[in-house]
Amino acid sequence: MACTTPGTPYEDRFQDLDSPDCGHRYQEQGYYTVSATSFWVISWDGLSQSGTIEMDLVQDGQIVMGEAQVLSQ
Repeated sequence: MACTTPGTPYEDRFQDLDSPDCGHRYQEQGYYTVSATSFWVISWDGLSQSGTIEMDLVQDGQIVMGEAQVLSQ
């Protein structure tokens, strides 16, 4: 799944609801490969000069998705 917006910051009131705009619910436990990409355009000016710098940041990794069940009496 690719998210095209920054997403919605989590709030306690959401509890276990699905993300309203950018999220994924894992259905099975296991190891998953994930990738995050961020694109920045930095505008700067100083000393009578200005410009822009474009940066693509990509990070790949692996996560372990598990399940925790808590019983209380």
